[in-house]
Amino acid sequence: MAANHSTPFPRCRTFPVARGFAGFASLWLALLALVLPARGALQFDAFLGYDGFVPEASWFPIVCEVYNDGPAFEGVIEVSSGGLGPGGMVREVRVELPTGTRKLITVPAFNGATYVTDWHVRLRDASGRLREDRSGQRPRGVVRRHSVILGAISRVAAWAPPLRPPLNKQADLQPGVARFQPAVFPDNALVLEGLSALYLNSERAADLRAGQAAAVRTWVAAGGHLILGVEQVGDVNSLRWLRDWLGVELTGMATVDPGSALEDWLRSPVKAAPGSGALPKTPTAADKKLLSEKVTVETPFADVDDNASLRGNLLNVAVGRWGDGVPVVRGGGQPLLVEFARGLGRVTVVTFSPEREPARSWKHLPTFWARLAGVPPSLYVSSQNYYPGGWGMDGIFGAMIDSRQVRKLPVFWLLLMLVGYLAIIGPLDQYWLRKLNRPMLTWITFPCYVALFSGLIYLVGYKLRAGETEWNELHVVDVIGPEEGGTLRGRTFGSIYSPVNARYAFAAEQPDSVKTFRSEFAGSWAADAGGLDRGRIAQTEGAFRAEVFVPVWTSQLFVSDWLTTGAVPLSASIQRRGGAWAVTLENRLSQPLGPVCLVAQGRYFELGEVPAGAVREFTASAATNSLPLGEFVARQADRFQTAVQQRRQAFGAMEGGRLHDLPKASMAASFLGLYEGQQSHLSFVQPPTFDLSAHSEGRQAILLAWAPGQAARPPLNRFEPRRGAVHTLWRLPLPLPVP
Repeated sequence: MAANHSTPFPRCRTFPVARGFAGFASLWLALLALVLPARGALQFDAFLGYDGFVPEASWFPIVCEVYNDGPAFEGVIEVSSGGLGPGGMVREVRVELPTGTRKLITVPAFNGATYVTDWHVRLRDASGRLREDRSGQRPRGVVRRHSVILGAISRVAAWAPPLRPPLNKQADLQPGVARFQPAVFPDNALVLEGLSALYLNSERAADLRAGQAAAVRTWVAAGGHLILGVEQVGDVNSLRWLRDWLGVELTGMATVDPGSALEDWLRSPVKAAPGSGALPKTPTAADKKLLSEKVTVETPFADVDDNASLRGNLLNVAVGRWGDGVPVVRGGGQPLLVEFARGLGRVTVVTFSPEREPARSWKHLPTFWARLAGVPPSLYVSSQNYYPGGWGMDGIFGAMIDSRQVRKLPVFWLLLMLVGYLAIIGPLDQYWLRKLNRPMLTWITFPCYVALFSGLIYLVGYKLRAGETEWNELHVVDVIGPEEGGTLRGRTFGSIYSPVNARYAFAAEQPDSVKTFRSEFAGSWAADAGGLDRGRIAQTEGAFRAEVFVPVWTSQLFVSDWLTTGAVPLSASIQRRGGAWAVTLENRLSQPLGPVCLVAQGRYFELGEVPAGAVREFTASAATNSLPLGEFVARQADRFQTAVQQRRQAFGAMEGGRLHDLPKASMAASFLGLYEGQQSHLSFVQPPTFDLSAHSEGRQAILLAWAPGQAARPPLNRFEPRRGAVHTLWRLPLPLPVP
């Protein structure tokens, strides 16, 4: 047999070069793994406010960008404020995240804090597992109501309108400029209300989607200010929504020498918005060294000189027919600024491009933008102005609709009970135990006294505060569109009284509107009421569902801001007849309206009532049923401060914290800016666009119609209250006829 020989394989030798190459390849693979995104990665970012700026007491957007490169799942974005604390109000938005998709989600948020606070944005899956956490984000700054935020959609993304720095260097009074890209610009008009003005370059207007353009129009009609800079006439003529909305027909561009027209306009008097001023307005000694003697609150830019004038420089300006626009500045025979009134807001058309030369290098361009954006003049007059805080305006409506079942224990009786308690546990107890010669019985009598008085206090509280579940609503609605297919901008104030510790459900799910929900804004001097409302709000596109906790024997106020389109339930017109106004009002509702009042040219007129389905004509004359608007507001507002303060107190006068004349109180609350002008130390913080003081004079009138027992929208409550009431205040802006 032949032997079977096996030859072993020779061992492979490892050369130093091969070992070096393997190590080099491993290093590169590790670096690539760090640089390149791995399959299944999830990216989540949140951007606060308007380019980082957050307005005081206003809605603003939180834009969340999500990129899912892993398995598909249903996500839930949670937003809460650091000011709410544990168990505070949490806003939720559900979003479908298929594999390989990138989405931008705008979450409406309300800033209930006066100063910078943390915001927490988290992404969870449907099972509640935390996927991404962006907690502790802080905005660049909170801009107070005494300053402005100017948004900008510029031709060049890196350019933003420059604003003249104010003398007052307080951080929260510095005007903010927020740059937007059309791709991430919100399409929800409610979250735009924190902007004081928006600059839109006509070249970028074509980049706005239909929903974004509609949001801009609605925001302007509700009180916003759009500044349109014209690059080329074709930009405007090619956009039907913009051309038809303004009602203009531009025919071409012309080259003109503006002369000193723009400088003259800057030096002209400025009319400050009511309630936007400061105390005191007198310049300090240091300020006077920096300012010209001509500079006052009325003429804050009187120091603009002609040395850096645009005279001799040629501007390319748009020319054509401007419809109902009013030229504000003319230069070289052509309009340079044209203003259009649209609803409660306005559009200012800059007929030249402020982003191109020679305007871009103009020395006074920051001053030009400061006046155009509406920066309060007092910021440029003194560096030591006092800008007071204020109570939240929500408290005024809470004092109107809070349950009357809750009564207060007068302080006298509280002190009497306290004195009686101290007398019994002290000298009386000692006296009768000595009589009995049983001083050791105090170990028994004292707990009995505590139990007795505890029961007495509970009984008193039960008699004063116990009642039935109650839900009251008051709607304040601005009619800001045409009669057919018009727009209604509403605010629903709702107050709930709970006889037990319980959770209550609220919802608004009508498909034809945009709605939000929030707790009461307490103001600058009080903690945000949202910290007491342990609940969650599920926000969807145009709807919400909420569940909130209400403690026993308390009333809490909630507010829903909404926008809807459709037929307007009432219409009005106004004409001038001699020295009076002739007002015609058509009531299309099934119930009467009344009282009906008119505000025009600084006066308040009481008109009367209008039966259901009827048309009535009123004559508003200064000689009958009329008084200055400021006087009417002061008469009502003098009670507001006391009512708002006493409303939060558990003890006091039985009627403390209540306003009984709902129609007049609601109407006066619509013009609180006039009251601040008289009593600046007694101020209220109002959400933007609510105050109508700026429309009390000039080319507009405001018709106010009270609808008792009527609701402008379906009720918010999803529970059955034992008691309830509902009322609506309609506010119609009317253009005054041109004399």
